[in-house]
Amino acid sequence: MRFGSWQKRTKEEIEKLSDSLLSLMLYRAKDSGYNFDNIVSFLKEEEKMRLDNLYFKKKYRLDINNNLSEIEIADPAAEFLKVFLEIKKELKKGELLRIEKDLKRAEEKKDTEASGFLKNQFMVISKELFELEKWDSEANRRIF
Repeated sequence: MRFGSWQKRTKEEIEKLSDSLLSLMLYRAKDSGYNFDNIVSFLKEEEKMRLDNLYFKKKYRLDINNNLSEIEIADPAAEFLKVFLEIKKELKKGELLRIEKDLKRAEEKKDTEASGFLKNQFMVISKELFELEKWDSEANRRIF
């Protein structure tokens, strides 16, 4: 998967992202020609600082002797895919938690129609999460 894959992300997927910084970056990616420097130019100062912090954490780490060392990313596209899959899995888990709370309320109110619908939605999203997990583990086997 190439970074051009951002182009394939639907507006709906982008709007579902709970992280406003990531959502904004993905939304602005097309307008920016998928150029990181251009994407960053749209950000407010506080968002730039947050992005710098995230970048630093992803790009550098402390070694055994407490020295700063750069993390080499051999395949940026694969790394992007890995991170994007993690985001999608976390979003699915959040949906499941919301459905679980709503299902509990529906059962307390003895609303069988709502309970049935929510149970169905829970199964659908659980299946989607399972497919993401399966796809992620298959992708990891191909990478490593």
